[in-house]
Amino acid sequence: MMLCPVDLFVPPYPMETFIDDIAELAIYMVPPAIGYMLWRIFVTNRMNPRGNVCVLGISETSATPAEMYGRRISCWTFGLYVLTGLVTLKLGLLAFDFYYYVVALLE
Repeated sequence: MMLCPVDLFVPPYPMETFIDDIAELAIYMVPPAIGYMLWRIFVTNRMNPRGNVCVLGISETSATPAEMYGRRISCWTFGLYVLTGLVTLKLGLLAFDFYYYVVALLE
């Protein structure tokens, strides 16, 4: 079973093209990212009616979830998170290998 095969006949990606692509991506992504950051700081960083929880935690009076609920994540929940991540990774690798298997089969 192959894990991330590399096709040696693909020409190398030039550094100039990569830099141009990153610059164009920055033109499209930086203004919305700044706008979203400012929105989170100035609009949603207000006290919610449920328990006076500050969304970003910038205020000194905001309580953390551990302070509010007095508990931490259980070992079973953490284990379930890790197991879900590993299964998702394995399924992704399996789908990747299956795709290249079908492509090789159809050639």
